Amino acid sequence: MPRVAALLDVAAISDITGVVSADTFERPIYAGNAIATVQSKDPIKVVTVRTTAFETAAATGGSAPVEPVSGAGAAGLSCFVSAELTKSERPELTSARVVVSGGRNIEAPWAIFASPLPLDDFATMKPGFASMLQFKLLKLATPKSVRFSELYFLEAARKVRRSVSCKLGYVGGVLSLEAAQQVLNEGFDAVVMARSLVHDAALVQRFREDPAHRSGCTACNRCVAVMYGPSGTHCPLTGNMIDARLNGLPAGTVEQ
Repeated sequence: MPRVAALLDVAAISDITGVVSADTFERPIYAGNAIATVQSKDPIKVVTVRTTAFETAAATGGSAPVEPVSGAGAAGLSCFVSAELTKSERPELTSARVVVSGGRNIEAPWAIFASPLPLDDFATMKPGFASMLQFKLLKLATPKSVRFSELYFLEAARKVRRSVSCKLGYVGGVLSLEAAQQVLNEGFDAVVMARSLVHDAALVQRFREDPAHRSGCTACNRCVAVMYGPSGTHCPLTGNMIDARLNGLPAGTVEQ
């Protein structure tokens, strides 16, 4: 389709999800986290459509004529030679019951934390028009329904636990000893805590002294923003510094 647009000397508008008018369309940007409204003044519109964004056309009742078209037949310019398939013991991604992927979350940044990111804090730390626009779009795209809850990843983690036999740790909203014990009872081999330990480095000791103690972490995620600054990883609400020397290094720094 881009080649067609280039030959016609017009702009290509890809993957539209809405038609506003004859020359205005809606299409997703930022991996679907925001919707852009674009207008084309070209006399010919070259558009690709995300069909799942539109209602299914009625099977009957239409007024468009149906005309049979005969093919031109083979031109003899190409021929099938062979097909070579790579066989693997691993299941195809399209048919696998569970796909475990590592790295950055691709669904949405707030899905990792089950709570909105402190985008105003990020914008302050990364000045510039491009950064401001990016954080503003992310802020607009963040669902209002995002609310933190304890053990918010547990339901999804259960599916992974049932599908693999290797050692598996759970991470995601552990704020109490009771929640940690529930995770272990579900068959996980370890409990991983992140923001709650940033909030209070002595949390495990407090659990030992008082099994009913709960972390005071509010999942505000401000620690996620400051970890990329000169002050390093700490909780801005408590001022807790896990290691003053290490926290003086920006995230991603490798010490020799």
